[in-house]
Amino acid sequence: MSKVTKCAKCNSENIQMKEVSVPSILEIGRNFPADAYVCLKCGYAEFYFRELDFTTRPH
Repeated sequence: MSKVTKCAKCNSENIQMKEVSVPSILEIGRNFPADAYVCLKCGYAEFYFRELDFTTRPH
């Protein structure tokens, strides 16, 4: 995945990235690593999981 360089909402280049942990909705006691890109101008945020295997739901 390429690095986010502009805000998708306001087109500002004032973006900050932070590593975050997203809790599981399955309540299995596991958090998933993700990158949060936040626009410092308008506050818009996008989250990207680090491993794509975490984004699929078990059947």
